[in-house]
Amino acid sequence: MDSPEAPKTDKNGLLFRMGKNQYVSMEMIEKTEITFMQTRLIRLASEEWHLPVEQIIHLFKEADVLGYIEKCYGIFHCEGDEAVLEDITEFLEGKGIKISA
Repeated sequence: MDSPEAPKTDKNGLLFRMGKNQYVSMEMIEKTEITFMQTRLIRLASEEWHLPVEQIIHLFKEADVLGYIEKCYGIFHCEGDEAVLEDITEFLEGKGIKISA
């Protein structure tokens, strides 16, 4: 009888068991958390800035806000979404995009 293949690890050699024969890397967990944060911030920006979600998504893509969130996730995940949105507003203003709520 063949033994099951050993699960592969991420670059840090870490894997987390999610269920029988189901493993996920720390990298995958972080990518998922970043996606959740990006989604929450899109919705929060839509509510705070009184703009449709579609317009926020377009703005975030054009100004690379999604990349900014990913790059700064290490700091942002320790802050509340409102504080992160304030930082994003400053980021956009630095690019010459004025948001008026």
